[in-house]
Amino acid sequence: MRLELTARHFAIPAPVRKLAEERLARMLRPLNDSALSAQVVVTKDKSRFHAEVTLHARGEHFLHGEATGRDAQAALGSSIDKV
Repeated sequence: MRLELTARHFAIPAPVRKLAEERLARMLRPLNDSALSAQVVVTKDKSRFHAEVTLHARGEHFLHGEATGRDAQAALGSSIDKV
């Protein structure tokens, strides 16, 4: 699976990148290799972070989740949980 991780208005630290990879890997187990790619966009707005996760699976199926949190890890974790 291809993972595209984008940050807007800040640089992505290593723990956030690792969290995204681990949580997405755990989420992909039930999909049985049908996931083709994932796009993760984390945006910083003043004092909060907004994360959007879009997963593309075989058969033109898209799963999308977005969340806002006080830090990048909280926002990213919540958005992956919603997917």
